[in-house]
Amino acid sequence: MGLTTDDGETEVYDTKEDLCLNDVVEVLGFLASEPLVEETGDDMMDVGTSAHNLPGSLVPRIHCIAVRKITHYNPLLSTISQNSDAVFESAKSVHDDLHLVLTQVLLGDTLAADYLLCHLISSVYQRIDMLALGKLSLNIKNIPTCSNYIDKLYDILQLLLPKSRYLPMSLDNLNQHDFVPKKDYSSNRLKSGVLQLSAHTHLVLDETRLLPGQLDSN
Repeated sequence: MGLTTDDGETEVYDTKEDLCLNDVVEVLGFLASEPLVEETGDDMMDVGTSAHNLPGSLVPRIHCIAVRKITHYNPLLSTISQNSDAVFESAKSVHDDLHLVLTQVLLGDTLAADYLLCHLISSVYQRIDMLALGKLSLNIKNIPTCSNYIDKLYDILQLLLPKSRYLPMSLDNLNQHDFVPKKDYSSNRLKSGVLQLSAHTHLVLDETRLLPGQLDSN
């Protein structure tokens, strides 16, 4: 099985892990210094085959010998269990510190800080049909007009969150990016979309970038 990303390709030969699309995994393996398939110069090679056998100079390959699922990839985060006594003992002081920081970031709005804190700790724990239980989406209005406030706000959120994604909702982004996965039939591959994120990723949509214009049909 081959796992392809924008930065490389991982060849997984045998694993006990039940890997799914959008899983975050940690792999141990050997980095290939030579392409798996030498370039033959055969013009008859179909596009799909050539897409799967790009030279190693273009797509580095890792031959995996071990793989495990992880919830995040930040080595600075504590490995303490979420249900441990240490977490409950420090919960009150951590809440107070976070609330103070978020209140300052939101220019003194304590109510908005409460909602933002609830949003940050919320998590989808079950899905029933199209209903996601545990999700707390948040819409912040009356944003200051200064040009870099959104960027500064997201910089703070990045420091607090293990995984996040910032998406400015400009016309160029809406027209040029694929938001959901699409099949590329010429190369016989599934192309990832902007909204194809791993579990528990906080998505920040910047609607202040919206301007009047025309959306393309695609």
